[in-house]
Amino acid sequence: MDFVDKTLIAFGLTNKEAKVYRTALNYEETSPFALAGETKIPRTTVYEILLNLSLKGLVELVRSDGFSKQQTRIKAKNPSILRETLAKRKVDLSRLDVDLVQILPDLKKEYLRHVPNADFRFYPGIGGATEVYRRMNSSDSKEPIVAWDCLMPMDSFGLEEMNKWTDVENRRKHKTNIRSIIPLSDPSFMLYQDIQIQGNIISIVNGVKEEAWGIIMNSELLAKSLTSIFEIVWKIAKPITPELVKSWGPNEFRKQELKKV
Repeated sequence: MDFVDKTLIAFGLTNKEAKVYRTALNYEETSPFALAGETKIPRTTVYEILLNLSLKGLVELVRSDGFSKQQTRIKAKNPSILRETLAKRKVDLSRLDVDLVQILPDLKKEYLRHVPNADFRFYPGIGGATEVYRRMNSSDSKEPIVAWDCLMPMDSFGLEEMNKWTDVENRRKHKTNIRSIIPLSDPSFMLYQDIQIQGNIISIVNGVKEEAWGIIMNSELLAKSLTSIFEIVWKIAKPITPELVKSWGPNEFRKQELKKV
């Protein structure tokens, strides 16, 4: 199949329609009988193809006195009609697009009623925040995790629980790949929630200041949106290295905590 045939087929013709049309272009006027002989397509099929080409505006059927099939003459139209037809389709498609925008909300009401959609659960109060925080840090899923870590204060859920949930060895036990972004140096980056995306599950916890709540949402599109934002920020974020941690100086809180163990 050459480029011309491929283009005509992309336009909307079948293989045989393209063959008959290109053959008809070679003559000022021809007949179904002659086209059938030259294309090696059965005459009955040629009649059907010519009717389709006529409906597509590419050939003209000229009949003489008796209106019999044998008396039908064929005139191929100027190939420029292809672009004219395409231009008209664009206008018709734009008009159809406007009409579709008007009717789609009503159609979606019927469709989305039967399709599983995003869902979320809200967990109010410190008890709810604690529950979501626990789930975030004890998932059995092996899917990678991306997260924003607001450095939740140790007094949010209690020292023992916070240490247990955020323990590195606990994460390693679950063999979960975790990447976190922590706002450390830029005061304009104000983050008051821990946000975690794992697969289609988004978990958000607020346990600071006067608000305490948690949310778990199952949403493929929101998860993709948040993950894409994470990836952009991740590219420009400064990695936390042992040298950087050392530059912060000794952790006095941790020292006092270990004395009580």
